[in-house]
Amino acid sequence: MQAAPEHRVSRIPVRDALHRLEQDGFIVAAPRRGAVVRQLTLAKEAILAGRAQLAESLAAAHVELGRQPVIDGLAGRLRE
Repeated sequence: MQAAPEHRVSRIPVRDALHRLEQDGFIVAAPRRGAVVRQLTLAKEAILAGRAQLAESLAAAHVELGRQPVIDGLAGRLRE
């Protein structure tokens, strides 16, 4: 799990993120080799694009508006 120290974060969030990506079908975990990214279908690309837009909206709300209800609402939509 090399990503955690490289980005100065705990191993747990990295492990959770990799697990989520595997559950969503974006990567395949290979024991003692790490994770391999699967080839994306158009449907998966659309999902990723939607998540990216929501993440950008969340960041903009946090930085520009500073309004917690807006952030909570966008975070809830991102989890769906």
